[in-house]
Amino acid sequence: MEIEPKFEAAYQKRGLVYLKEEKYEQALSDFTKAIELNPTNSNAYFNRGGIYFKQGLFEKSINDYTKEIGINPTNSLAYTNRAISYASLQQSDKAIADYLIAIKIDPKNPSTYNSLASTYGMLEKWDEAIVNFSISIGLDSKNAQFYLNRGLAYCHDKQWDKAIADFTKAIELNPKLTAAYSNRDLALKFQKNQR
Repeated sequence: MEIEPKFEAAYQKRGLVYLKEEKYEQALSDFTKAIELNPTNSNAYFNRGGIYFKQGLFEKSINDYTKEIGINPTNSLAYTNRAISYASLQQSDKAIADYLIAIKIDPKNPSTYNSLASTYGMLEKWDEAIVNFSISIGLDSKNAQFYLNRGLAYCHDKQWDKAIADFTKAIELNPKLTAAYSNRDLALKFQKNQR
């Protein structure tokens, strides 16, 4: 930047433009410069952490979200994003701990419950997964993906009727969600074989 090169907000804003344009290297450079100029710029850590996540650099992502949380401990999305990074590294216990903190800060975010449920599913804890998918649906009953996810958990738990109902609801909400059709067909076959 030629005008006011020490103005960290300019780097932050330009970094956001680059991020929107998916020019990740330029965005990383600007967010890093914003952090150099102001090490307490929590937004720059947050945004840089997101880029590292997209690049599959989960440890770096976790480090930046941790710095963001140190500066802004009430940012539930930072906990959620760090949890997703932990889950990507198969560190489920840390992921669950962060999801629970995020939920304590913002108990009305359905996506956090959905992500927590998915992590329980990775651990094959189907009861916990179903409970949290159900909470996400209670908070956003128009999200077809939530019904699909809960339907998959019901399948793993061999609750075929409930799985079929959820897949059907997902199709009703989003007729283009092809995974709901194929999973409903499988659930119907399994249900028929068990009778």
